This record gives sequence, C-alpha cells and structure tokens, in this order.
Amino acid sequence: MIYFTKLTKRKKYNSSAFTFLELLVVIIIIGIIVATLSFNFSIDKSQIAMDNLIRDIQYARSLALKDDKYQPFPTNTSSIEENRTKYWFKQFWQLKFGKDGNDIIYMVFSDQPAGGSTNNFDKKVITSSHTYELAKYADGRYVYGGDTYLYAGENANQDANLSKLGIKKVILVSEYGNKSNGYIKLLFDNFGNVFLSEGKRGDHGDTNPFDNRNILTKNAILYLCLNINCDKNRSIIITPSGEIFSKR
Repeated sequence: MIYFTKLTKRKKYNSSAFTFLELLVVIIIIGIIVATLSFNFSIDKSQIAMDNLIRDIQYARSLALKDDKYQPFPTNTSSIEENRTKYWFKQFWQLKFGKDGNDIIYMVFSDQPAGGSTNNFDKKVITSSHTYELAKYADGRYVYGGDTYLYAGENANQDANLSKLGIKKVILVSEYGNKSNGYIKLLFDNFGNVFLSEGKRGDHGDTNPFDNRNILTKNAILYLCLNINCDKNRSIIITPSGEIFSKR
C-alpha cells in the first residue's frame, strides 16, 4: 500500500534587519553629511576680514560721493582760507590703517582742515589734538576698530580690528611703491577718484587741494597677510575709478 504524505509549505519569514551592505551604505552617507556640516560651519576669519574691508572701503567712497561739506566764504585772509573758497574745498573721506596697542585696525573718517576755522565743517571731536568726523553705521557703531579715541559709552566696530580676525600685516602695492600697516591711506574725492596721500607734509592739501595727492592711475593691490612674511594672504584690487573687489 502506498501512503502519500501531505506536503506542507514552510512559512516564509521576512527579516526586518539590515544587511551588512545596507549598514555600510548608511554609515558612509552619515559620514559624508557630518563632514559636509563640519566644513560649512568652520569660520574663515580672513575671509570675514576681507569682506568687511571691501564693504568699508566702498562705504568711504560712497560718503565722499555724496558729501556736501564746503566752505563758500573765507573766514580770514590767509592763503589756506582763500584756497578753500577758490576751490569750494571739500574734505576727502578716507580709510586709514593704524595700530591700537598691538592690534592692526582701520577707521573711516573725514579729516579736519589744517589750521583756520572749522565752523563750516560737521566734525566730531574725539581728542584734544585731533578732530575727525568718524563714519557711522546705521546701528550707531563707528567705523573704527579701536577704543583709544572714543568717549565712554560710544560704540566701536570690532569688525575693523583686523588682528582679531587673524591678520598679521597689511601691505598696499601701488604705482607709488609699497606701504604697510599704519602708513596706508585710501582717500576719495567727490568724483570717486582714489588718492593714496593727503598732499605735501605740512600742507595736507589745504593750501592747494590738488597738490601732491598721489592720485591712483593704475590698479593697486591691498594684501591682508595671514603671517608676517605675507606668503599667505588675502588680496583686494583697487582700481583708479574706485572699484573694489577681491582677487581670485
């Protein structure tokens, strides 16, 4: 007699666990995401310094373009006063680099005329021996990276302290030679022209506003050095027409 056995199907169990290959892919993806986030959140202080400086150079130029300070009438018969009237003299706005202690800083300001009366100029006195009109942001901060020249309660702009952003030296390379740190000035007139000095020593352009101002006729390069030797740096191009942009 032949017996037939009933064949029963085995239950098929579906496992919900990951295979080794799937785990490996997930780990790789997580690693890529973490690496990307770490890269994006790392702060490049030298890039911040360059961006701030480009912004503030452009700000100085914009202030010069719309400045309305002039002296239509002489306050006395001196040659300085007569020339101010003759040329409807406008004080230049400038960005000047300097030192505050050991820190490299910069400031944006319109300078006081040398000698004579300053009644026709809207100035802010910040020391007993210097008079500037410091540029201000809309939030009330002055475009000045130190605190030596400010009164109590006034707000400096730490963005203008380059040392705090890792800059060790500043060098300007132009047709008039090289200058570094506290000897660099970028001046703008009301036409947007760029000058690298205030004129002859002892005159500063007051007797003749167009005398020895060293107007820029070729592109200049401003280097923000990440070390003393300046072999690592950020660089900014300054054109004679006042265009400011980073060098790629």
